[in-house]
Amino acid sequence: AEAGSCLLFSTDYVVGTTTVTVIGVVLGAVNRDAADAAVTALLADVPSGFHEVTLAVAGQEFGSLTTVWDDRARALATETTRVVVWSDDAISAEIELIEVIEAESGDPAGKVEFALDGRVIAVSLVFDGSISEPGPWWRVGRPLSQLGR
Repeated sequence: AEAGSCLLFSTDYVVGTTTVTVIGVVLGAVNRDAADAAVTALLADVPSGFHEVTLAVAGQEFGSLTTVWDDRARALATETTRVVVWSDDAISAEIELIEVIEAESGDPAGKVEFALDGRVIAVSLVFDGSISEPGPWWRVGRPLSQLGR
């Protein structure tokens, strides 16, 4: 009786494509009805705090590579990735592309890492085009300063 009425509760919310379990506790309510009313009030505000954020969409471009001999390839996300955040949690992204001399369409291009709430979510990137050596005829027609070697 000194502690009043206490209630531990949990409930699931569907936020976009994710189910979030909310766990809480009410301590020291005057009676069971007051504890129930406090839980109801707390849970009424919960859904508006959660948001599903799309970090990457499969096929989304995160970088590109163009050679001086005009080969081009974009770095595309391999998958759609979503995350549930609370309120306005900050999300940052860092893109890391692989240095290549030659690459085929579908080869790894690097990754993009999203940082939020103390965790990192990585999405792989792949090239959508081929990068090849320029070949001898291109080299013959260019000054040495353009060869980069």
